[in-house]
Amino acid sequence: MKIKSIFKYLKNKQGNVFLLVLMISFVAIFLITAMVQFLYRDIGFVELDEGELKALNIAEAGLSNWYLKFDKFSAGLDPYFNFYDSYAEDVYDEDSNIIGTFTVDYSPDINNEWQYTPFGYSIESVGTDIESGIERTVRVRLISFNIYDFIFSEEAMGAGQIAGNTNITGPLFVAGDFGMVVGDSLFQEGPLFVLGDIFVAGSSQIGAPDWPILLFMGGTMYEHNGPEVDPMNPPGNVYVYIAEFHNVMVDISLPEIDDPYLDMIRGLNTIEIEGDLLIGDEKLEITGIDAGKDLTGYLEFIDSVLNIDGNVIVNGDINIGKKKYTILYNGHANLIATGNINVYSRIIPNQWYNYPEGALLTLISQQNVSLELTNAQGGSGENDPNIAAMIICNNQIELLTGTVVNGSCVSGTLKLGLNSKIFYRYGIGEFLGPAVPQFNDILLVYSWQELVQ
Repeated sequence: MKIKSIFKYLKNKQGNVFLLVLMISFVAIFLITAMVQFLYRDIGFVELDEGELKALNIAEAGLSNWYLKFDKFSAGLDPYFNFYDSYAEDVYDEDSNIIGTFTVDYSPDINNEWQYTPFGYSIESVGTDIESGIERTVRVRLISFNIYDFIFSEEAMGAGQIAGNTNITGPLFVAGDFGMVVGDSLFQEGPLFVLGDIFVAGSSQIGAPDWPILLFMGGTMYEHNGPEVDPMNPPGNVYVYIAEFHNVMVDISLPEIDDPYLDMIRGLNTIEIEGDLLIGDEKLEITGIDAGKDLTGYLEFIDSVLNIDGNVIVNGDINIGKKKYTILYNGHANLIATGNINVYSRIIPNQWYNYPEGALLTLISQQNVSLELTNAQGGSGENDPNIAAMIICNNQIELLTGTVVNGSCVSGTLKLGLNSKIFYRYGIGEFLGPAVPQFNDILLVYSWQELVQ
C-alpha cells in the first residue's frame, strides 16, 4: 500500500472512532441524567410514602389515646372526660421534638337508624405529619359494653330454657349459644350479641321486616337440626331479619355476687337483717315477725306505697307478695339476698313516668330469682308489666308462664316460660348507682376505614 493511501486510511479510521466515542458519550450522559432524575423522583416518592405512613401512624395514635381515656373514664380515674368534645394533641419523637398532631372527634354512631346501634359510637382521628404536611383520617365504629346495658345471660339455649310464644325486646347479650327452637318465639329491636352459635326453628323470629336488627355473632347460625344459615340471606322458612351483621365478638363475664361484694355494700347506706324477708300487702316481716319499725328509712309503707331507699342485705330469702295484689313503690333501693328471691305479686313504680330515673327497684340474689307471676295483676304488655325492676343473680332467673318484665335481667341462666316476655327499659343501667356488682365498660371495635379527603 502506498504511504498516501495509508495516511488516508488512518485518517478515516480516526474519524470513525471519534464519532463512535462521541455517540457513546452522548448515550452515557443521557442515561446518567435519566438515572439522576429517576433517583430524585424515587427519593420524592420515598419521602411522600414516609409522610403518608407517619400521618397514618399519628392518626392511629389518636385512636389509641382515645381508648386510653375511655379506660380511665370507665374505671373512674377520669370522671370529667367529655366524650362529646373533639380534642387535639401533639405527638413527639424520642428526642421530644414535635413530629405531628392528631385531632380526635367522637360522636354517636348515626351511620344507621338509632335503633340499630343504641350504644354504638363513631371515632374519627386526623393525623398530620408536620414535616410533609400530609394528613390522613381514619374512622372506627365501636360498641361500648356495660353488662347492665343488656338483657344478659351466660346461657339461653334449648326448649328447656326458652318456651313457645316468648318475647325478648331490646339489647340481648348471650355469652354462649342462643336458641329459639320452639314455635312463635320472638326476639326484636336488638342489637343481638351471641358469643357462640344461633339456632332458629319453626315460626320463631329474630328481628322484623320493618325493624331489622344489628347482629354480632362469634359462631354460626343454623336451622335447628338443619343446615347453616347465612344471616344476611336466610332461606324462606327461616324468619331472620338482619340490617347489619358482624362476625366478631367479645367475651363478657357475669360480675360475681360474692362475699367481697357484700363487704363493699356494708360500707354504704346499708341495713342488714337475719332471716327471710317478706314484703306483703302493706306489711314487712322478718321470718314471720313484723319488722316495719326495724326497716324504717329503708323499706316502709307510707300511704299504701312502699318507699325504698339505700341497700338492704337479707341473710336469707326475699319473698315479695302472696296474693293477687299490686305493690307500688317510690325511690331507689337494692334488695340483696344471700338466698333466693321469689316474686308472687305485681310490683311496679307508683308513678310510671318516673321510672327508672326517679324510681327503681333492683333485686340481687346470690342464688336464684323466680318470678311466679302467672296469675298476678297486670301483664298485658310493655307498659303494663307484672314487675318493673332490674334483676341480677349468680345463677338462674326464671319467668313462669305469662310473666311480663319491664327492666332487665342479668344472670347465669335465663329461663322463659310459655307466653313470658321481657322488655328492656332503655337507660336503666345509668340509674343503678354504686351498690350493684361492678362492671367496667369494655370496647368492641368492629369497623375500621380510612376516609379519603
